[in-house]
Amino acid sequence: MAAFSGSVLIYIGLALYLATVVYSIFKFARRTITRRNLRRDLSQQYQCQPIQTKFPHKDPILGLDLFISNARAAWQHQFLETVNRRHDEIGETYQLNMLGTVGIMTRDPEIIKTVLSTHFKDYSLDAERKKALKPLLGNGIFATDGQVWAHSRAVLRPQFTRAQLMDLSMLEKHVGRLIDLVPHNGEEIELQELMLRFTMDMATDFLFGESTDGLLAGREGPYGQGTLQGFAESVQYAQHRMAMHVALGWWALLKPDLQFRHHVRVVHDFIDGFVQKELREHRPGVKHKTYVLLQALVEDVKDPMQIRDELVNILIAGRDTTASLISNVFFVLSRRPDIWRKLREEVRQHFEGKLPRFDQIPQCKYVRYTINESLRLFPPVPVNSRVAVCDTVISRGGGADGHAPVLITQGTPIVYNISGLHRREDVYGADAEEFKPERWEALRVGWQFLPFSGGPRVCIGQQFAITEASYVLIRFLQTFESVECVDETPWQEKISLTVSSLNGVRVRFRRAL
Repeated sequence: MAAFSGSVLIYIGLALYLATVVYSIFKFARRTITRRNLRRDLSQQYQCQPIQTKFPHKDPILGLDLFISNARAAWQHQFLETVNRRHDEIGETYQLNMLGTVGIMTRDPEIIKTVLSTHFKDYSLDAERKKALKPLLGNGIFATDGQVWAHSRAVLRPQFTRAQLMDLSMLEKHVGRLIDLVPHNGEEIELQELMLRFTMDMATDFLFGESTDGLLAGREGPYGQGTLQGFAESVQYAQHRMAMHVALGWWALLKPDLQFRHHVRVVHDFIDGFVQKELREHRPGVKHKTYVLLQALVEDVKDPMQIRDELVNILIAGRDTTASLISNVFFVLSRRPDIWRKLREEVRQHFEGKLPRFDQIPQCKYVRYTINESLRLFPPVPVNSRVAVCDTVISRGGGADGHAPVLITQGTPIVYNISGLHRREDVYGADAEEFKPERWEALRVGWQFLPFSGGPRVCIGQQFAITEASYVLIRFLQTFESVECVDETPWQEKISLTVSSLNGVRVRFRRAL
């Protein structure tokens, strides 16, 4: 009898297990059918058509041919040239296979506008990218989505208002140190490295109220090696490793880096020290002589980890991008004495040797045209991407002519090529590859020009970066009669989180009499 009861229980258990499996299969099938029906209805509603323009894969299953081609191009420092040429050969928008994931590549401003603005909530950062950024950037503004991101932006955006930018005294202090390091007699100098030290000094002074003083490194006196020199080195190391993880995804994990955690800890510990000190000594409502972002943040945020995360994010976002912008301007000007002379004449007329005021800088239109042209041809973040978090639609790219709407299913990555967008001849003319500031006299662009992204995630520090770059350029124009190129090697990319000149900016300056 006991054996019989045991057998019954086994059969009942087996029946319940099978029933659970069948029910799970039924639920999965029902969800699949429901999703398929919803996608069909969405596609019919917007009259969507599939993308017919596709990358000519030799390996359509995993797309290994594309991966190898991209890796080879990156190794040869020709990645941007390669992806831009593909648009000319394949189309403005095309479908491709990225290691088994079918995605879309585009330089169409309307599609980019849809992803970044009109259907902003339908897209997020790639999960692997967020995983790569998190160890260093935590839950800061550039590494998060949704409500966490919205909260960060609400906290940080007021800190980059016009009032904070009007006091240029801090900027002049660091620009003065920068100019002092530039030989005045025509001796060769590598300017890009100096610009990285300058932007680090400026960023840490603005963020913490204490600078790395990298421009003073090596001098005799109390500043010696810079008060935060080890911090600067750890930022550079951690940022480079993070960029590798962003570029390679989980493949980067095949090459473990035990030093990465150490350098992240150095960065976090340094900033935590400033945060804890400010939280202890902060007196609400007290105005300081100069603006420091940390002091302003403590007025509204009391969580030390959130404060640290936001500070790291602003530092990483602002330092390399601005250094890249300024360096690329001088890379071009050293080869274009005609533009340099025109800029010097404009600066002479506006300032007559006096230090620029904040309200005067926008009056130098040719300076701004030159900055814009550098941002156009050398956007600091040349390629970016988003992933659909739900089924949605882009306005065009489908059908035989590429003008029909396209159904984008959940999980589809859309890679948008800002470098390629900025070189479209239908927007910028047949001479789009030429550095020509004059084009901005009549040019009117919207989503065709996105050096600082667009939509709700548009860079909150763009005015700060443009002011900083313009001020540096103006002060150099006031100080030096000419700038000459030393190395005639054409510009080549060096891609990290941002893009810069592979061979630096080797130039010589001659002092104005």
